[in-house]
Amino acid sequence: MAAAIWNTIKVVLVVEAISLPFAIMIAWLLARSDVPFAGGFEFIFWIAFFVPVLSATSGWIVLLDPQTGLINQILRSAFGVAPFDICTFWGIVWTHVATNAVAVKVMLLAPIFRNLDSSHEEASRISGGGQFYTLRRVVLPLASPGIATVFVLATIRGLQTFEIEQVLGAPTNFWVFGNLIYRLIEQQPPEFGPAMVLSSLVMVLIVPLIIFHRWIIGRNEYGTVSGRMKIEPMKLGLLRWPVFMLLSLTITVLVALPVCSLAMSTFMKLFGFFNIPEPWTMQNWKKVIEDDFFMHAVVNTAKIAGTSALLSMLLSMLLAYFIVRTDFPGRAILDFATWLPFALPGILF
Repeated sequence: MAAAIWNTIKVVLVVEAISLPFAIMIAWLLARSDVPFAGGFEFIFWIAFFVPVLSATSGWIVLLDPQTGLINQILRSAFGVAPFDICTFWGIVWTHVATNAVAVKVMLLAPIFRNLDSSHEEASRISGGGQFYTLRRVVLPLASPGIATVFVLATIRGLQTFEIEQVLGAPTNFWVFGNLIYRLIEQQPPEFGPAMVLSSLVMVLIVPLIIFHRWIIGRNEYGTVSGRMKIEPMKLGLLRWPVFMLLSLTITVLVALPVCSLAMSTFMKLFGFFNIPEPWTMQNWKKVIEDDFFMHAVVNTAKIAGTSALLSMLLSMLLAYFIVRTDFPGRAILDFATWLPFALPGILF
């Protein structure tokens, strides 16, 4: 159990340390600069977010499996080495970063940066502040409540991480909180008591994050210095096309590679094996499409997703209105309580 706790903390800290600054920079470039195709890049990050985690993980296994991974096979043939192993700690961290850790942050942060009043940045530049100074002393403080919210949400979700470790951690017995809770509930008879204890430990880690979030939200010591909103993208000048190329490379690595490898694997006779005779087949698609269970599952998924989305949005709008726009005496407690269901591991719910 102690190893699982430490593994969870390590994965969360490393993933957030890599993904949050990277996502902030990408979101700022897409929302506040004149980089070409910014809207298209943002849309592609949305697509990356909607790719199921297990599917994206399967795509990276096809590419980076130590024995059968396509990239490792190419490097082995060319240079005699296969340096990548997806089933290690750094392989798990990479899969988190590449599947949704960056994509979801860009998706949430871009609108926050986009809606900032650019007159603050102009005032900073007129006063002699450079681009980096303006970003550090003006833009980031203005966006800090939103950044704090994204950080807390991502950290809480990271403490409950489950699918990636369940697939990639098994060969090396790398377990985290979510895996242990799943194993306790899955066994017969289910061990709900120890599972609740583990969830309580998760809560101990999460409650300080919620308190930190409320402190950040409540310490806004700045205000608008003009009565008219102004939104104007920053001109990158000579850096415009190099930034475009870097964003294109990022999209290719984080989105195009795993999605293409996943699509390619659906036509494989044996998952991940390219060197067998006649590796390609249409039977996988034929088997799924002709199965009555497939359409039944699609209909059930659509009904559950649509109903839960509608009801949760209505309830969330009502709660948010009472918390933000009224003087309801218990709104602070209500605000804190709305975090708790998100804080508990979904597998335990």
